[in-house]
Amino acid sequence: MLDRAMLYENVPLLAIGLVLGGAIGAVTVGAIAPCESPAFGRALSRASEAVAIGQQAPQLEPSEALREWRMAEQLWSEALADLALVRRCSQNYDAARERLDSYERYRQQVEREMAKLSAL
Repeated sequence: MLDRAMLYENVPLLAIGLVLGGAIGAVTVGAIAPCESPAFGRALSRASEAVAIGQQAPQLEPSEALREWRMAEQLWSEALADLALVRRCSQNYDAARERLDSYERYRQQVEREMAKLSAL
C-alpha cells in the first residue's frame, strides 16, 4: 500500500489541498508568506537616505536642520522596522540582524543632534 506522504511529498501544498479536499472534505490552505520580501531592500534605501540627510543637515540653519534631523530619525526608525520584518528563512536574515544595532545607534545619534538643536 502506498504511503500518502510519500506520494505527495513533491506536490505543492495547494495541489495537496485540492486533492485531499475532494477526498475528505474542504481543506483550507492558507497563504504562505515568502521568505524573501522587499523589507531588506527598503531598509537599505531608507538608511541611505537618512545618511544623506545627516550629511547635509549640519550645514543648514537650525530650524531647517531640525526638520531634516526629524526626517532622518523617521527614516532610521522605518529602516529598523523593515529589518525586523526580515524572516529567518531569508538569505538576508543575517545581514539584517547585523545592521539592527548600528541602525539603532545611528537613530540615537540623530536624536542627540535634534536635542542639541532644540536646546538653542
